[in-house]
Amino acid sequence: MDTTRAGQWKLNVDGASQGNPGSSGGGGILRDSTGCILFAFSNFYNIQTNTVAEAMAIRDGLFLCEEQNITNIVLESDSKVLVDMLRADSCPHWRLKNIWADIMRCRGRITTITHQF
Repeated sequence: MDTTRAGQWKLNVDGASQGNPGSSGGGGILRDSTGCILFAFSNFYNIQTNTVAEAMAIRDGLFLCEEQNITNIVLESDSKVLVDMLRADSCPHWRLKNIWADIMRCRGRITTITHQF
């Protein structure tokens, strides 16, 4: 894993919709610095935009990390919009308000945020 050091965890997430908005889902995988998988997840998110689905995948991955008391997370997403918002701790569109509040509650667990596509 090229962007993690010993003691770090890498959370890769992705969300998508068929149409925008449309039927959507998301998921992710958490690996340690050697590449060993701790968990993977996927969820159906009903009718959402692609940005909302990606945000929900980020939130769900962080919730799973929180449940297992995992910190020192390298978060990797292919949504430049969300990566930029996370880096700036900016307030997103109103449709993301509740999801964003959940993400911000877990934000301290993240040490690095990367955009990967």
